[in-house]
Amino acid sequence: MEHISLKFLLLGIYDKVEFSRETTVEMAAIPLYNPPKITYADIILACDRARDTYTAWKNNPNDNNKNIYLAAEQDLDNLMRQQALSVGSLANGNAVVITDAGFQTTDSERTTPALPSAIEGMTVKHGPFDASIEVNCKSKRTELVNDYVAIIMSGNWVPPVVNGNVVSFQEGTTRLAIDSSKDRHKIFTNLQPGINYWVGMYAVNSTGAGPINAPIRLMAAG
Repeated sequence: MEHISLKFLLLGIYDKVEFSRETTVEMAAIPLYNPPKITYADIILACDRARDTYTAWKNNPNDNNKNIYLAAEQDLDNLMRQQALSVGSLANGNAVVITDAGFQTTDSERTTPALPSAIEGMTVKHGPFDASIEVNCKSKRTELVNDYVAIIMSGNWVPPVVNGNVVSFQEGTTRLAIDSSKDRHKIFTNLQPGINYWVGMYAVNSTGAGPINAPIRLMAAG
């Protein structure tokens, strides 16, 4: 409903009235749908009042008529926002809200996504700057991924422990940097030439962190 709300707010008053009427009729045609705390009669009444007060202001432009019209349009805006929120609550896949509104859930309702699978196709190479390393990986187009996290360390590779957004490095490892962003392409800079670095990567979604892939070792160039 966010797109509809934005469209609605950008309309002129007459178009806004017609839009309200059309969407109200469409919503009324949905069996068992009953928006909370708002009735269709309220919206139709607000549409009529917004139209009539706008016409009165245009026919007799004075501050009092303008304020009456603005108040009526604000009332209509508020009602449509309430309607948008109620529709949005149904559209977000919440089974409790859906069934409370009279609908039956189906297998297509949104569920908690599984953790991301391991990163595939990670490449590690010398970066465009002195003593830099460039990292990339394949896109997880079929999975819901919020961020791609790359970790670089020197010495021996000991997989860090990932718990949600917290990354814990085990004793004896040298953590250098973590890059967490939606970008699959990352560059680590200011490294020490001649030193071997390990790079690992994993994906994160709303459920949590996926497994860290097999690390790749590369010596930083000068």
